[in-house]
Amino acid sequence: MLNDDMYQRIRFNFFRVHCQFVSGNDRRTSYDYFMLTCGPISAKSQTLAPDGAVSMIAEDGGLIAGAPVSESELLGSPDAAA
Repeated sequence: MLNDDMYQRIRFNFFRVHCQFVSGNDRRTSYDYFMLTCGPISAKSQTLAPDGAVSMIAEDGGLIAGAPVSESELLGSPDAAA
């Protein structure tokens, strides 16, 4: 979630590292507090997706999919569309 130099600066400060989870991050990751709570993709869809919202958001921050992937598609059920 953080660039290496930033992590090296805070890694021994337990409370700072703990609070980083609800702070802005340097890298795109599967867990992003602000995307989970404030983003356009439901928390359920993000939780079920293996990489969270990373594959649903473009590099420029735009939404890739107009509608989040259904639960059956994420879980790979036999009746999911091919």
